[in-house]
Amino acid sequence: MANTSTIETLTAPPLEATGPANEPWLGELESDIAAEQQRAAAANALRLINEPVYTHVTWRVKPGRHAEFIAAWNVLGDLFAKLPQPPIEVTLIRRADDESVFHSIGSWRSLADAQAVSDSAAAIDAVARLSELCSEGEPAVYEVVRRVTPQ
Repeated sequence: MANTSTIETLTAPPLEATGPANEPWLGELESDIAAEQQRAAAANALRLINEPVYTHVTWRVKPGRHAEFIAAWNVLGDLFAKLPQPPIEVTLIRRADDESVFHSIGSWRSLADAQAVSDSAAAIDAVARLSELCSEGEPAVYEVVRRVTPQ
């Protein structure tokens, strides 16, 4: 049995790439799929434009910045109250077993109202300030599937 040295193994010429990943049609297919996903997302947003939605952001606050984060979030909360179409309610909660994890939850009359936040330069600045205080911030919009109101 021949003994192959490490240097020979590392300097061996690369194998010629073959298979579907190198087919020109694959790039076109991926582009078509991405375009279809964008159309579907736009259609979904259009469907929700006048429906109640919740916004949710998971924030992971940088160590030692918790008090600053809460103060900055309070500024944003106060700005929400002044919007032409304010949220029904916004809430900031903190994870009980990890003081660096916060969740912002907003209840909005419509997706259009939630999106209108981007019309407020002050709100955009407030969100940017929150982001500076965090190592992570993951926003999402949720549609209402069902409500249960105990009597």
